[in-house]
Amino acid sequence: MPRTCGDKNQLQTLDLSYNNLNGKIPKSLIKCKELQILNLGHNQMTDTFPFMLQSLSKLQILILSSNKFYGPVWHLHSFSGFVNLSIIDLSFNDFTGSLPSDYFRNWISMKAKYNKSQSKFIGDRFSEPYSVTMINKGLEISYVRILIFFMSIDLSNNKFYGEIPSSIGDARDLIVLNLSSNNFAGRIPSSLGNLIELESLDLSNNELSSEIPQKLTGLTFLGYLNLSNNQLTGPIPQARQIGTFSNSSFEGNWGLCGPPLSKKCETSPVPPSHYSEESGAILGVQDFSCDSTEETKRSKQLKALQVKGAKVHSSSAVLLIMHGFLAPDVSEKFASFASLFVKNLENQYGLNRRSSVYDL
Repeated sequence: MPRTCGDKNQLQTLDLSYNNLNGKIPKSLIKCKELQILNLGHNQMTDTFPFMLQSLSKLQILILSSNKFYGPVWHLHSFSGFVNLSIIDLSFNDFTGSLPSDYFRNWISMKAKYNKSQSKFIGDRFSEPYSVTMINKGLEISYVRILIFFMSIDLSNNKFYGEIPSSIGDARDLIVLNLSSNNFAGRIPSSLGNLIELESLDLSNNELSSEIPQKLTGLTFLGYLNLSNNQLTGPIPQARQIGTFSNSSFEGNWGLCGPPLSKKCETSPVPPSHYSEESGAILGVQDFSCDSTEETKRSKQLKALQVKGAKVHSSSAVLLIMHGFLAPDVSEKFASFASLFVKNLENQYGLNRRSSVYDL
């Protein structure tokens, strides 16, 4: 790639995509102070992440996809974020490393609130509007003109690992997020539920675990979701958009259950108990035998624990775990039993868990 910018260069768009360029990105690019669009996608370039481009305060589109870039995209003393970046595509490279929890915090433009009634386009000052090809909703789409508030992050098909940064939730105007085909692990951050403009979310082919956050049900504009081939567990949320997606969005997760998958969710066994309309719910507590007479006495006092006011039709029920009242070994057994009982109530009556208070 030749040196392109002099001291007073006014270049605003540089598109060298779909060639056979190799080597590194020339440092002379930092002299292109007016540069808004840089597209080097689909070449044979071999280089590390160009941290120097962060000094280009007007850069809005950075596309490095389908090259041979490698190494981390973050360093403690060399990453301050991109002030005006709205589209970044690093897909199909060999980038690696983990991303810190605040990685996206300095991407200021993705937090901005734009007046979306104004049809302002990137590169609008030119007679020929700038077009770009990106992956959106699982398809390669060519955009003839790009609205200034179109926000997209594509880090797919690299070697990133560790947890997905919770700061991704700060990019509230994000429309497309593709982190698929990496080695991301841990939970799906609930902060993704803050991305209220999100239309396409692809986290497939990673090592993500635990349950799908209920907060994702608030993504009302979501038209494409792919969580397949991870290690997710638990029931699939059924509310709003999440409940409308097909089997392909969730397949390859052995622990997921519920519609649209054919695997049904197992319900916890019901512990010995009965319900009294007059006095509330009665919890049967058994088999808490102890050796000493005093411990046996305490155990017998809890053969039946009555939760006052815990009627199924009332607004709330309070379960008191009587820690300290029982001997240590009894308390542990009781806590285990109580946990099982509460889980059963949650499954059977749809309780909302808030500390020790359970709303019916």
